[in-house]
Amino acid sequence: MLKLRTLKRLAAVALAAVGLLSFESCKTPPQENEIDPLSLLSPDGAIYLYVPVQSHSEFCKKTVSALTGASDSDSASIVKRIDDLYITTKNQNSLEIAASGAFPSTLVKFALTEKKGWKQNAYSTFNYFEHLSKIQLALPSSSVACISYDVKTQLDRFEKSANAVYVQTDGAFVPDEFNPECYKYLTTGGSDEIRFFSASPQSFFKIFFNANIKLGVRSIYGVMTSIAGKTGEFGVKIILDMEDPKTVKAASRILQLALFGTPAKIVPTGVSQITITDYSLTWNEILSLFNR
Repeated sequence: MLKLRTLKRLAAVALAAVGLLSFESCKTPPQENEIDPLSLLSPDGAIYLYVPVQSHSEFCKKTVSALTGASDSDSASIVKRIDDLYITTKNQNSLEIAASGAFPSTLVKFALTEKKGWKQNAYSTFNYFEHLSKIQLALPSSSVACISYDVKTQLDRFEKSANAVYVQTDGAFVPDEFNPECYKYLTTGGSDEIRFFSASPQSFFKIFFNANIKLGVRSIYGVMTSIAGKTGEFGVKIILDMEDPKTVKAASRILQLALFGTPAKIVPTGVSQITITDYSLTWNEILSLFNR
């Protein structure tokens, strides 16, 4: 069903190297010398994912240990340094990750070694590292890590971030190039919620359900939360915001047919939304979403 190997390796490499609030709360603009990791991602991704690492540390630690061979203690030390992960992709060759946390220079000596498959390169005023898997990683500051197939683009955004313009939209301060809905949704969730957003519905359905579905969807919001008593699995809720309220009922029926066999409840909710609930994903399936 899913291509596991590549994304599992890349997700593990990313986590091993660098170590998803209520809607009423709002994020203030970054202070001087403070870099907003979300602003280091491409503003035109197909899907965005936010992971509050410390709320899901067991998931992150087990991923690092199982897929990189790191010891339990090393994995725990790495994950302990990461606060938040922001991830986006347009296709399997456009994976971008930005992480916030504490990444001292000693981390380079510990994690980014030739023995572990990393090679150091220079770009502008930065050093970056390329893994044998072709994924690249940079630590432009002691609190930010960038990971992608072309990390130089993220380093360019980092250099520009000091002069970035943040526009206040519906109570949230948003980078001027970023989708306000996406930015606000990802940065104002509950502390234990893995959140995702997409303004590219067709790409979302391909990535998330491996299905070609064309509906009049304006944007997609979703939340993943741990399921009580079930280790290694997350409950998923997805909300489709429709362009035309008149299409909600028909689109719900089309979606039910298109996803026939998928264990999920699909119902119209509100005036212009469709909600998908009673759906779950294992840890491996979540990692594999970004390799479709």
